Amino acid sequence: ATYREGERAIDTVAAGASGTADLALSELLRQYAGVVEVKGKRGRLALVNLQKRLLSSIDAFARTLARHARAVAPELLAAGRGDDDDDTGGALSDEYGAEDDRAAEDDRAADAAVTATGAARALLAQMIALAEQHRGAPSPKVLALLDWIRRHQCPAVAIGGAPASASRADRAWTPLRVIVFTEYRDTLQHVRTQVAPGAALIHGGLTREQRRTALEAFPSAGVLLATDAAGEGLNLQAHCHNLFHFDVPWNPGRIEQRNGRIDRKLQQADEVRCHY
Repeated sequence: ATYREGERAIDTVAAGASGTADLALSELLRQYAGVVEVKGKRGRLALVNLQKRLLSSIDAFARTLARHARAVAPELLAAGRGDDDDDTGGALSDEYGAEDDRAAEDDRAADAAVTATGAARALLAQMIALAEQHRGAPSPKVLALLDWIRRHQCPAVAIGGAPASASRADRAWTPLRVIVFTEYRDTLQHVRTQVAPGAALIHGGLTREQRRTALEAFPSAGVLLATDAAGEGLNLQAHCHNLFHFDVPWNPGRIEQRNGRIDRKLQQADEVRCHY
């Protein structure tokens, strides 16, 4: 995938197998939406939710797809799936963040308004298998973000950690800092695992004290990963002038809220960069 920084084109970054899986899942989901039976607006909402999660990351899609399958075709799920995939009980904030509990309840009600039979179940089974196969693999967006961090912050950063052969100079981080926003905690955890295990982390499930600790760690961590649920009220213009929208919210107002964390009065840099 080729991307740009302002007017400058960046060399092509290999999309990897996960990029092909993104496209395949998108086509399967399109076909699924065409044959599944939906009941009113709630049923259509269930399909929209799946589209939104897939546009964010395969990790987010896989978890939401598993929840969807429990409602419409539970026999398609393999026995003994991990607890992280079982969100039928426990605190909803474990998945969505405390501020998003009501949205999670709405999502589950939407899943119940869908009926999958015949061809729809076959397509659902294909999506489950493909999503699980590529869950945790570096996506094209992860690879592009990794490339940016290597060029601007730390040359030795790599999937799975810096190689043992990397020099001390390559392992050193520059003073530049960056914020990465995503809508979903599954995507946030995916980015952290793949690119920045030491990143500061803010999401809706944190207490006020945990949130304060994460913000204090940001200057030394170099990377702050945040969900939209935690984005409001952050004033980070004194620490950072680079921001990534890892996924683009369907509500344009949220994009402005994200950008406003650094594009505001008292920003010390001459130029603010908000990457999409």
